[in-house]
Amino acid sequence: GKLGHNDEADRLVPTQVEAQRFGHAKIVSAAAGWTHSAAVTEHGVLYTWGEGICVEEEADEDDEDEELDEVPAGLGHGDFETKLVPTRVAPALMQGARVGRCHGLPPLHALAFAM
Repeated sequence: GKLGHNDEADRLVPTQVEAQRFGHAKIVSAAAGWTHSAAVTEHGVLYTWGEGICVEEEADEDDEDEELDEVPAGLGHGDFETKLVPTRVAPALMQGARVGRCHGLPPLHALAFAM
């Protein structure tokens, strides 16, 4: 997976992401999803990494074949690029930021998310 280690290898045991990936800052909050992760430093800096495109499975009751749809997800960087390492979200992008498949956030909510 895209676990923040600058590769796409699966890990069978929890593996710490190196401190330099976060500018050696203390992480005070973190969240991990199926396709992306986020961490916030003690200074309120938001880092995200993982898939920029989310693949969703759609099951049809009449059809045994599952169809895969790519859905733009975004990691808050103003693009849909996959990030293999924690990448700082620029403060200017917090205006209407989006992380995951949520709609754009109003500035007040984007700021609260980053804190």
